[in-house]
Amino acid sequence: MDWTQADKKQIQGLVKERNQYKQLLDKCLFAFNYMPSHRIGDGNGGSTYKLASKIEEAFKCNET
Repeated sequence: MDWTQADKKQIQGLVKERNQYKQLLDKCLFAFNYMPSHRIGDGNGGSTYKLASKIEEAFKCNET
């Protein structure tokens, strides 16, 4: 088995980046839930509420 090594700075950088993405998704989630539901032109019948629901599901998966 090959092991990848990372130093403390690299790990801290990755955690910081992950937290920034989580904060961005949290703000998007708030915005999607705040505005009226609109269709998203993804061709799959998506809406802002459905997208917000998917973000909430992702947050729940990462909490465990």
